[in-house]
Amino acid sequence: MIRRCEVDLVVRAIRRSGVADDVEKILVPHHTGRPRELSVEVFFVGAILVASRGLTLTLDNVHKALTKWIAPSVQNALGTRVKSESGVQSEPITVRQVRYLLSAIEQRLEFSMGYAPDLTDVEREIRSEALQAIIDKLIRASHPQMMPKSISIAWDSSGVESFGKPRWAATATSDAVDADLDEVEAAMAEVREVIEKEKTKKGKAKTGKKEVREVTSSDRDAHLGYRTKTHDNKSTKLFGYDLFVGVGVLPVGADPDEMPKLLLSMTLRPAAGDTSDPTLGALDRLVEEGYRIDELLVDRGFSYKRPEDWAMELHRRAISQVQDIHPLDRGVKDYEGIRIVRGVPYCVATDDELFDNPPPPHFKVGPLKKRATNEERLSHERNTNALDEFLARNAKLQQHAFVFNQNAPTKADPFQTQWICPGKAGKLKCQVRTLPTVRALPGGPPGG
Repeated sequence: MIRRCEVDLVVRAIRRSGVADDVEKILVPHHTGRPRELSVEVFFVGAILVASRGLTLTLDNVHKALTKWIAPSVQNALGTRVKSESGVQSEPITVRQVRYLLSAIEQRLEFSMGYAPDLTDVEREIRSEALQAIIDKLIRASHPQMMPKSISIAWDSSGVESFGKPRWAATATSDAVDADLDEVEAAMAEVREVIEKEKTKKGKAKTGKKEVREVTSSDRDAHLGYRTKTHDNKSTKLFGYDLFVGVGVLPVGADPDEMPKLLLSMTLRPAAGDTSDPTLGALDRLVEEGYRIDELLVDRGFSYKRPEDWAMELHRRAISQVQDIHPLDRGVKDYEGIRIVRGVPYCVATDDELFDNPPPPHFKVGPLKKRATNEERLSHERNTNALDEFLARNAKLQQHAFVFNQNAPTKADPFQTQWICPGKAGKLKCQVRTLPTVRALPGGPPGG
């Protein structure tokens, strides 16, 4: 049984968001017709009560939440039951009424090509923005009033399985299905050439061009896609959607009590679609609401985005990107004679040995327990020494790293970056930077 206090909290949050009034205006723009027994506000209450318990958001569960999981007195307050003046208790709303309201909302806000193919591009965009505004308002209603406006965001996507299953042609074999999903995975990673090259090295590449078969399903919006293989899903194959989520985080070293780690944005798209557009759209909406985004933390899935679609767009918005390095981007890279490590240039005078710094077995070594065995003591000592040696060599290497110049943007090309050499930045003593005279150029007069 759901307590009345929890229901009251949900009701206040929905009223604070204003989404119920927005949807009512969309459904009945002129306030005409017979009033429904189930209001939009109460429908959202049931949906949130179901979702907050981790249950599948079905019409049946929403109906149960409004008629069986709360007391009759709470149902009377919400209007899912009606008590007459004589004290006669009416029957609760039916699941048919819940389905009717959801169908009405779908008719007004559905924008996907699968279920609304006849919409114009303008109508599709208007409906998409209206639905996203409802999601954003519900999220904002859960935030504290003193939420900081200068924030950093951790952004990621997660695969969501569709309720439907893909249907393949009768002639399709399992090999053909796997080939289709391999194509989708390559497209999602946006490194088709690199992936095929790696497969060729391993002798797993197939000759000939793969033909992608059309997939049908009862869920006309779901697509084939790729997801990270985990213990739960045990596969990289997905038929469904990509859920994009942004969470507010604090910079390194900040007081963790300054801001709770709250959900700031949520967007759902069919799998195997563009990841740049929903991310940039979410950032723009947050800026319109008054937030200032300083940093965006993303994973390696964004490492192969085209600069004009991703990095330059972030630069225009003055957002710094903190990115997880893709395995193919690790190590020392040469760029016109300058060695680049993890996107940072290093002085040409850096010793080659400093770049050869293999990672330790463990990046975190806890304290030794009191009753440790000799074997555990030796293992703890080895891990501690290996970590200390790694950190020491890395600290020495960082002394030779260039420093990003944030105070002098290039006006001719705003997408170029400027770096300060470690000698000029004061990170180490450099003979070239401290000489009182300029050395002669090759072929020039000595001591010039």
